[in-house]
Amino acid sequence: MKILHTADLHLQEKNPETIKTLELILTLAKNQNVDLITIAGDLFDSPQDAENLRTRIRRLFSNLDFPIIAIPGNHDERVFKGNLDFGTNFYALINKPVECYTLDIDKKVNIVGVPFISRISDELLIELAKNRKTDALNILLLHCTLDISFSKDDFGEQEKEYFEIDKSTLKALNYDFILAGHFHTKFDRRELSSNCTFVYPGSPLSITWKEIGERTVALLDTSTRSLGSIILEGSFYRDILNVKVFPDEESNIFRKMEEWVNRIESDNGEFKIIINGYGKMDEISFSERLEKIREKIEIENNYIDVTKILEHPLYQRFQEEIQQSESKIEKESLERVIIQAMRDVTRRED
Repeated sequence: MKILHTADLHLQEKNPETIKTLELILTLAKNQNVDLITIAGDLFDSPQDAENLRTRIRRLFSNLDFPIIAIPGNHDERVFKGNLDFGTNFYALINKPVECYTLDIDKKVNIVGVPFISRISDELLIELAKNRKTDALNILLLHCTLDISFSKDDFGEQEKEYFEIDKSTLKALNYDFILAGHFHTKFDRRELSSNCTFVYPGSPLSITWKEIGERTVALLDTSTRSLGSIILEGSFYRDILNVKVFPDEESNIFRKMEEWVNRIESDNGEFKIIINGYGKMDEISFSERLEKIREKIEIENNYIDVTKILEHPLYQRFQEEIQQSESKIEKESLERVIIQAMRDVTRRED
């Protein structure tokens, strides 16, 4: 059985890229011959978006060869209540504390969904243990904050974390796969035990500049227990190239930037280059060489010409000391500190 897993589409009426991404996911699911799509929360960005987009989504979620199973997230917690029709192939697991969905394909697959809650409870843990079946492959759908070392921004929220849960608690539940949502930044897979795999698919499009790089969905093959990411071709994404310039490396830096632009210029997205550092090329010439690149890509140019500093006798004496370091990183760090200090010296001399 093949399951395509995603989350955090945040469908918005005012953002057509979100709808396009959903269409790309459905096309990919057809091409991959999946048996099921799972969505672990925040299909819609708001209740109003769900109301305005429902008839359009109903058409997309009908007459498919596979079901779509979703749980509510913190953005669409109350969207699926009532007798609303989101499509003949769409099923929202909304009954609290948990709701199950069973498929009989090859081996029985038991999907247990947790409709969004803000915090874990003993009642929930009891129900999760009770609804795990010994004669089936057990899959848990969660919209949660796992105890991993990422910031709140990685979860799409700045002000609050929701449903915080640790790996040891999830491991003890003894589910085969935990397909989660709420983590936006990227695909992230964790082996909680030899028999339990946790995955965040990452948001399937860049909603903000926090979601960087090509977007992915997760693909699970239950027959081989393989779970990996697959790039969602054509999905809107953002990317940033951070460039550090050092003396005598200016030509290599321009080559690097041009190669990066040539790789991404035909893609659907927004792209930015941020330039920091210093070199021997004068700043006007450096800026002029950026013009061809600037036509296609937003550029933040923080380059500084330090030729005068590099030729200063005091810097030359410091340079002799720097070269004694065996670490390239340490040399670069010392050089940055010295050049910054020398900039202050040369300004006073002027």
